[in-house]
Amino acid sequence: MLDVRSELARVFPQGQACQRAELAGLLKAAGMVELQGAGGMSVVLVTYWAAVARKAVSLFRELYQVRPTILASPQTGLRRGHEYLIRFATPKGMALLQDLGFWEEKLTFGIPKQLVESRPCAIAYLRGVFLGRGSFSDPDRSYHLEFICQEITFAEDLCKLLRGLGIRSKVGQRKDTYLVYLKDAAEISKFLILTGAHGGALAMENTRLVRGVRNQANRLVNCETANLSKTVEAGLRQAVACSRLLAHGVKLPPHLLAVAKLRIAMPEASFRELGQRMNPPLGKSGVNHRLRKLLAMAQELGLD
Repeated sequence: MLDVRSELARVFPQGQACQRAELAGLLKAAGMVELQGAGGMSVVLVTYWAAVARKAVSLFRELYQVRPTILASPQTGLRRGHEYLIRFATPKGMALLQDLGFWEEKLTFGIPKQLVESRPCAIAYLRGVFLGRGSFSDPDRSYHLEFICQEITFAEDLCKLLRGLGIRSKVGQRKDTYLVYLKDAAEISKFLILTGAHGGALAMENTRLVRGVRNQANRLVNCETANLSKTVEAGLRQAVACSRLLAHGVKLPPHLLAVAKLRIAMPEASFRELGQRMNPPLGKSGVNHRLRKLLAMAQELGLD
């Protein structure tokens, strides 16, 4: 299983604009706005991955020179590890929401254009969204990469953002959430390379190559098996027809009699093998022609 999330968590964007875009994408995907007393607001991130939590904290400190508050609690049930709850706030809470694209006179649900105006920032934003709510299926089983979105507006904007970077995706729905997903291996590979998961892209391409070779080998084996089955079935049918002709005392000319006896003795043999046993040797087309004559005779006499 490729750990794409851990690889992307190690990619640190250059420049404040791209750092802001990645943090905004991460918080938009996996964060929520929290109302505080006296009209204050902050953003809370919930994540189950320590690498993502560390990166979110690093980005916030780099951008705002303020350390967010962190609460880690052990997970219960089937999940192992910890749940990290990180609260991002500054004395200017509303300015923070506007800076990260959560507020433009009111709460925004799409992707603010000013965060993704440049190509590097658009890529950083996508990386943040994947770190927050993205998943990548094991390519040994299937090719599937998806982002989980809470609002349809965000899902549609995300699809447009991917399309602007040359990546085809689709929007779907699963219960109360929306999905932006990629099922084509080439499109997934583009995304991994663009966002910096080069190890994941290389491993997936290796898997694609191995799977392609394996599928081609299976197709060849299946084709060969099918052809062999057809050859054996045809040979048995010819041997039965020849046996019935001889059993009913049908007078055959010498050149047909020789082929008939050989086919009865070697029902599984190919035309080439039968021809090599003839005296003098006969080509494949010659053997085929004579056997077809024998079959036609058996059919005329109702012996096939």
